[in-house]
Amino acid sequence: MNADIWNICNNHIMDAGPYGIESTLKEAEKFGAQTIGAGMNIEEARKPLFTTGGSERSGMGFTIMESFMTDFTVISKPGKGTTVHMRRKLQRRK
Repeated sequence: MNADIWNICNNHIMDAGPYGIESTLKEAEKFGAQTIGAGMNIEEARKPLFTTGGSERSGMGFTIMESFMTDFTVISKPGKGTTVHMRRKLQRRK
């Protein structure tokens, strides 16, 4: 397989329960792929991924539950970098 990074955050990741996630993570490791978006606990699921591939390739990945964000924008400029703005409007408890 020629995929270095697997984004495994999707609406079916829990269909097979914890065993499904564990087996997916083992398969990724077997193929030498890094994963993002899910894990055996919330800390693993939220863990960001940074890559460097020399001057031609680099990147980052992180998990965001966009439905919880009030405002979400990404601004990317070649040679300058990427800026991510996330805002969550908090509500007072009743």
